[in-house]
Formats: sequence, C-alpha cells, structure tokens
Amino acid sequence: MNTSCPLVSVVVPSFNEDPLIVCASLESIRTQTFTDFECIVVDESTNPLLAEACRSECEKDPRFVYVRPTERLGLPKSLNLGINKARGQLIARFDSDDICMPDRLERQVVFLRSHLEISA
Repeated sequence: MNTSCPLVSVVVPSFNEDPLIVCASLESIRTQTFTDFECIVVDESTNPLLAEACRSECEKDPRFVYVRPTERLGLPKSLNLGINKARGQLIARFDSDDICMPDRLERQVVFLRSHLEISA
C-alpha cells in the first residue's frame, strides 16, 4: 500500500453478507475511476464461511483493509471503528450489499472540492 494517506476512506460495515453479494459490492469499489482511496471493511459476520469470503475478497487489493472485531458491535459502533481506522481526508459510507456506479467517488470528490462550504 502507498505510504501516503489516501484522499478518501470508504467505510463498509458487513454482517453475514452472502459471498456473491459482498464480492460484487467490493468489486464495485475496487474498480472506481477515482483510485486514491482505501476501503475499510468492518466484518461482524457470525458465520465463519461468510467471514472468510469477505476477508478473502479484501486480500485481492492492498487498498482494502479487513477488520474483524472480537465481539458484535452493531452498526453504529462498527461504523465508528471504521472511521477511527480511516486515514483519508474524506469518509465515504457504503453498505456491503450496495453497488457503486464506477464514477461515484470521482464525482463526489469533484463536487466537494468545488463546494468547500459543504462538509457532510
């Protein structure tokens, strides 16, 4: 991974997501037109096979960080954990069953850079 901090940290909470869905979801992040990002996946899956599929998907790209809490946190604390690990200047929220348009991050960064009055 690049030693400098990425501009965007994508925080993705995951809980017992079907491997096909999480693979498609994370692939939609991996193939973004904007590439200066890290993706922090906080996986709280209770099924070991689902957790392994999520971890394995994250290992395909050095921009992805797999986080496995030792206990069930729930969505708010899971998001906070991901945000606390984030190194980016901007945080993008994403669910593990969503699919991003290929230019999502690029469009959001362009918008935020041209509208400095926007902070959330």
